[in-house]
Amino acid sequence: MSNNSHYIEAIDQLVLERAEINLDTVALRAGRKRGSIKRGRLSQASLVKLIDDTAAQQRQSPAAPLVKPKKQAAKTKSKKSDDSIVAKSEIYQKALQKMVSIQFENHRLRMMVAKLETQTTD
Repeated sequence: MSNNSHYIEAIDQLVLERAEINLDTVALRAGRKRGSIKRGRLSQASLVKLIDDTAAQQRQSPAAPLVKPKKQAAKTKSKKSDDSIVAKSEIYQKALQKMVSIQFENHRLRMMVAKLETQTTD
């Protein structure tokens, strides 16, 4: 898995940026060409599974867009309440990012444990 470390770092970056995660975007972010990660390569099977699982987690918990204050003709809301909504939304976004990052790290560690368990049983 150490030879795929640049791909894993790319996945981490994409998760934090909430960018779409697929084989091509991970390859491009890792500084490789589109199509450098292939589903048919046995050496990349765990990497492909990690990318698919991360993309599935991303689809299950899409991050909500930031709440933007609306312009209203009648100013019923004060600027303070609008700032409060935006601040709470930013806190929410950071919490979501942290949760997805922790889920990704948990998955990555489980994959490493599974790999180590199969090596010790052989």
